[in-house]
Amino acid sequence: MATKKTKFNKTEIEDLPNNKPAVYKIMTTGGKVNYVGVAKRGRVQERINEHLDEIPGATVQIQQTDSIAEARKKEAGIIKRSKPRYNKQRKSAKHTVSGASATTIRESLNIKTEHVKAARKAIDKRHEKNKTPRKK
Repeated sequence: MATKKTKFNKTEIEDLPNNKPAVYKIMTTGGKVNYVGVAKRGRVQERINEHLDEIPGATVQIQQTDSIAEARKKEAGIIKRSKPRYNKQRKSAKHTVSGASATTIRESLNIKTEHVKAARKAIDKRHEKNKTPRKK
């Protein structure tokens, strides 16, 4: 697929192609990758512009792909190889659900379970006072 490299500034970014999904790399003057991202078709320039004030860089390189799935796969490979400073490093996508770790989800479920148990206990006590069995 098409690859294009340009300076990391507002005027140069406007010249980047926007017609296909793409993987983009923001790089330093020495060629080190500072950030890797994916942009859907029609949002390439917008996504890169979002990083102008946040991530230092000298150049941006985009690589167009046929699908967003292919772009995400390439992004994951690049992040794994180059470990960019401004990408959040995750141990594995298997261990996260929408950014929450399995431990966090488990703890949340345990807390909710305790609330349910306490509520059921209170209902049972109320039914015992009234001598009516709780419906199950």
